[in-house]
Amino acid sequence: MQKIREKHNKDPIVSDLYSLDQLKISLDDLLVECVTKIGYKENFAAVDFFNLIGILSTILAGIVLYLSLNFKWGTIKAYIAYCVIVYFIINAVSTIITYFQGGKIKFDGLEIITRIDKTPVYVVLIYKKGKIVPIKYSKSVFDLFYEDGTLDHNLFIDNIESLFKEE
Repeated sequence: MQKIREKHNKDPIVSDLYSLDQLKISLDDLLVECVTKIGYKENFAAVDFFNLIGILSTILAGIVLYLSLNFKWGTIKAYIAYCVIVYFIINAVSTIITYFQGGKIKFDGLEIITRIDKTPVYVVLIYKKGKIVPIKYSKSVFDLFYEDGTLDHNLFIDNIESLFKEE
């Protein structure tokens, strides 16, 4: 953890205090750094899947564009219909998966769900093998960030270290 502390001493994390999304992204990034340093390996399967969906969607849109610019409607309407149907199916599957699995940071043997409530409190829930670990972390972002938007990374790293010692 000392290397992470030194890294952020030189290059502090600064975020917009008025954007809960930006605060969450900043905290999630440091959380992933810490959990990786503790020894868990991040699992990118979900990210790879969503990237694949995006690539396939782009390819289908390109096919539709190419066909519509170079051929008459009567000869391509079946191909266009097929491309549009496949596009909607893969994106519907992506939406369903996001609904049930979205928001989780996955590691091998560990899942973490984070959120920032409107109060604003940053909450971390840890799941091991699909079951919640009875310890959760919650802290006001006003305690984690200085008035200029700089993250108190030492406090956050200490909190994460103690969180993983308790589990």
